[in-house]
Amino acid sequence: MRTAFTFCVVFLTASGAFPADVFAPLPLGTTGLDEVAAVRVGWRLDGGAEVLRPLGWSGGDEQTGAVVHFVSEAGRPVILNHVPWKNGRGALFVEYALELGKASPIRLDLDVALEARYVGKSDGITFSVLLAEEGSGPFRELARGHEAQGKASPLGVDLSAWAGRKVRLRLQADPGPKRNTGWDNGRFEYPRITVGQGGDVRMTRAGELTATPAYRALAGGELKPLLNRSGAGIVPSARLKHSNTVEALPAEASRGGAVFRYDGPDGRWEFVYVPRTGRLDDVEARVPHGPAYQPCFGGGVALGQGESASEPAQQARLESFDVRDGVARAVWTYAQGGASARVEWTFRMAGKALVIQARSDDTTVCRFDLGMPMASLRREIFVPYLYYARPRYLPAQRAFQMAYVDWTASGATESPGTVSTYLPRLDGRRNALRETAYVAVSADLGEVLPNMPHPPSRYRELLGRKMVLDVWDGNFEQNARLFEQLKRMGVDEVAVILHNWQRYGYDVKLPDHLPANPALGGDEKLKPLADTARRLGYVFSVHENYIDFYPDAPSYNPADVVLNRAGEKQKAWYQPGTGVQSFAFKSHRALHYAAQNTPEIHKRFGTTAAYLDVNTCVPPWRYVDFDAAQQAGPSHAFRQAGERALFKYLQDTHEGPLLGEGHHHFFWAGLVDGVEAQVENGRNAPLLLDFDLLKLHPQMVNHGMGYYNRWMGDRRAPWPTPTLLDQYRAQQLAYAHASFSWGHLRAHMPTIAREYHLSQPIAARYATASPVEIAYELDGKMVNGSAAAVAGRFDRVRVRYDSGLTLWANFAEADWTVDGCALPQYGFLADGAGVRAWTGRRGQTIADFARTADGLYADARTEIFRPWAGDYKDIEPRLKAFRDAGGGHVELTYEWRVAAALDEDLYTFVHFCPAGVRDEDEDSERDRIAFQGDHRPAKATSTWRPGMTLSDGPHRVRVPAGERDEKYDILIGLHGRHGRISLNAVESDGRRYVIGRLAVTRRDGKVEKVELTDYDDLRQTDRARRGAYLARMNEAGRKVDFGPVATDGAFKLLIRKDALELIPLADRPFEVELDLAELTGRNNLREQTSAEALVAVKVQAVDDAGKPQADVPAKPLPNRPGWIAFKASTPRAMRYMIR
Repeated sequence: MRTAFTFCVVFLTASGAFPADVFAPLPLGTTGLDEVAAVRVGWRLDGGAEVLRPLGWSGGDEQTGAVVHFVSEAGRPVILNHVPWKNGRGALFVEYALELGKASPIRLDLDVALEARYVGKSDGITFSVLLAEEGSGPFRELARGHEAQGKASPLGVDLSAWAGRKVRLRLQADPGPKRNTGWDNGRFEYPRITVGQGGDVRMTRAGELTATPAYRALAGGELKPLLNRSGAGIVPSARLKHSNTVEALPAEASRGGAVFRYDGPDGRWEFVYVPRTGRLDDVEARVPHGPAYQPCFGGGVALGQGESASEPAQQARLESFDVRDGVARAVWTYAQGGASARVEWTFRMAGKALVIQARSDDTTVCRFDLGMPMASLRREIFVPYLYYARPRYLPAQRAFQMAYVDWTASGATESPGTVSTYLPRLDGRRNALRETAYVAVSADLGEVLPNMPHPPSRYRELLGRKMVLDVWDGNFEQNARLFEQLKRMGVDEVAVILHNWQRYGYDVKLPDHLPANPALGGDEKLKPLADTARRLGYVFSVHENYIDFYPDAPSYNPADVVLNRAGEKQKAWYQPGTGVQSFAFKSHRALHYAAQNTPEIHKRFGTTAAYLDVNTCVPPWRYVDFDAAQQAGPSHAFRQAGERALFKYLQDTHEGPLLGEGHHHFFWAGLVDGVEAQVENGRNAPLLLDFDLLKLHPQMVNHGMGYYNRWMGDRRAPWPTPTLLDQYRAQQLAYAHASFSWGHLRAHMPTIAREYHLSQPIAARYATASPVEIAYELDGKMVNGSAAAVAGRFDRVRVRYDSGLTLWANFAEADWTVDGCALPQYGFLADGAGVRAWTGRRGQTIADFARTADGLYADARTEIFRPWAGDYKDIEPRLKAFRDAGGGHVELTYEWRVAAALDEDLYTFVHFCPAGVRDEDEDSERDRIAFQGDHRPAKATSTWRPGMTLSDGPHRVRVPAGERDEKYDILIGLHGRHGRISLNAVESDGRRYVIGRLAVTRRDGKVEKVELTDYDDLRQTDRARRGAYLARMNEAGRKVDFGPVATDGAFKLLIRKDALELIPLADRPFEVELDLAELTGRNNLREQTSAEALVAVKVQAVDDAGKPQADVPAKPLPNRPGWIAFKASTPRAMRYMIR
């Protein structure tokens, strides 16, 4: 048995030198500096000495105002920073300890930028790169550049001269020659070093991992042990049979220690604890195939009388240490900042996780921190839906590590990942330290992921077969007609969420929901809508909100509002439509207001499910209450108790599942039955499925991938394009979510039908099934999630379920041929468990198909959705004349070419907006309008008639003064009582149309000159936007052969005992060809003698009530025995019966 003890405490000397053993050796290929563990932040005020923060520090410094945050934006590492500006000004730097490879060339590359929103406010930042060879003198500057334009600029340096040497590399930001620090918010974007000729080092690392005995042993094991175990809390699972043991170490300087072991087929994994410092630096991790390291470097407890200290206490005295019954206990007394505390630590082993508990009865502990792994290199792995903490891959150790606080067993105010913060109530009292945490290390990513602690939903089977229909628009009568129309289209299994129905309007005067909004039809119209949903077999819920308390609500009581740390009312959602700021409910009072609304909602409308806004999408520490009257103190455990009670109340009262808003929903998995599964980074999120499928899928049935606009990340697009819908659907299926559609798509009903008929048969078959394999293609081989995570490749996946279903999804640009089916990018194939469905390539055409025992769906994609044409008016606005009138004024004359009549008098709005600034920006539309020229048209629009060309103007507009030259787009449109209308022109955004662009020259704060310039960029954008709705569609109208059927349209075919029933899903006439021999099982129809039987086949068009409308001519296909063909073109025909 191995008992030898080796340990390294990493520390910084007074001179600021890095210890020799923390320099990160860089391999061949490209390594991002975000992977380097030995990184520290520092600054130097003008005329002052350097200040160095501890390894791994980030945040803001109160004394100088210096700020550094290490973040990831769409998977791209970024270092956000602000130079020192308080008590002086100076330079800020981020420093790395590196051991450069011996190969050449060696190159540093990064982009630097001023934050775009501060252009014009800041005079810019001077960025530079500095280097010092370890042990050989001061830093020397290698590159410099000044940036003030808000655009990323490359800053590259050749480091070949230092090949094979240890160096300290600095990225520095300086306020520049004027020493003006105002608005100097800078960015270092994706700093990286390439050794040799480049190449993807991640693929090399994946090969190194998969070659280890530990990986091979784990990869051969079943997935079942990794499936969520809610009864065991959040402690991670172990995949293989193993043993855990604890061994006391011989006393060393009267301290002793303990070794915690895991022994299994994948080797021996150990944690060693020797109580030397009282910090978690005292923990070492040992792995079977790499060097030992410190998994919790910089961790420990911090003390303070008031606000939270950011660094662990350094003064510590060991009171006692012992090892008994598999647990090591250490009692330490700490002193820091005039405060002291006695803390009892316990350590034990659970699988491959070290379980750390810390307890104290003293209320001076203000922070518990698990620190960070101090390995030479470490790479964060972004795991979709795991919003709590991130696992890291350690290349030298060939292992994953993840550390996290148990949010269900904490007394803290906040516990975001590896840190718990204890903040005082308004009377100064603080909760006592109560923490349990886990540090897991494994060659298998699945073994370091937390489990979900709550019991699983009891509604998984019900929700799994439903398509969630999110309804935001339309009045109650219109939505009842929508439900009826969907039912006629064969959309049978639906769960409805009606969002906009409340008494005063959406998100207005909450929590007073009742009665239903009279502008939408009131109770008298909402009741029939709910009746319609139930009659059709739809689950029906309405949007409720018990987190945003509006002060203009009749029931408002300020005593039930959360107080923040400053003693002020905690702000919640701001309602821009009314200009009213809401405040957060005290969690234990939310149930009181639900009791005043929810039972009556259920009684009036017969709801069969609940929908709760916000609560289900935020972490437990959102809106923690600091009110001194709250005995539980500012504790997220207290808030969790209130949420659990509210969730159960809604389920019980509505007698059905609880649906909610998604994002941080994994905290509530099982307590809530399903959410719209908003994923961080939306469409750009990696297809790493393991956490969602192993931990969340067994707990709840989530739907979709989040609201379309959030998922797209482009609020300009009014509807998702076919490409985006394919991508969304493929993600949704890969993550095993229920199907989803948006009520706004009623403008093109075939789109809703496609989402249902294509996805619902698959979702119903994996909803309650468990994955038995999650595999990713890597250079032609299928590997598990661990190898894929290290390689960073998730573009082709295969998931097998214990139900017999297998699903493939292709996100690579090249087609992927699977089981004879060519899957284009965002295509998929689902096969088994009684279904075969795909989005695939058939010849030149992408098409959709799904078949089950009782029917099939075929879609040749000839029904093309053009969202701009919904209420389109063929009226073209133009700029007829322009004149610079001098003195900062311009005169514009507009022209309207009219080819469509208008039935109301509309108002002309003219917005002058900074060129190219559109809806994706953070500011509101009005904030982006630089100046306006709104007016009533010269001739009332109700009198406009086709064939007219109307001149409107000239109109004089004043251009504002300023310091900079700028360009402004001229955006025009028509607005009436129902909003803006769609026109025939180049659209900018939100039905605003570009008719020109002004170039303004200013001097000495005044407008000197205004000229008209071109806007080709917006023309091209508009063409591309409209063209995107044609991509992946069958604009040529080609007939597609699906095997048992062929068509140039779209339909659902139901196989009845005595007939086939065809539901047309296209708005235009289309051809239908059916293999009756195969579809009916009558193979004798292929015989030549059966031609007469085929001739006798009767096709009859029927209306919605089943009443015959017409007999439809059908004919046998001479070259395809057993087939018939007919045209679906009968007016008012809802179905075709084939007998």
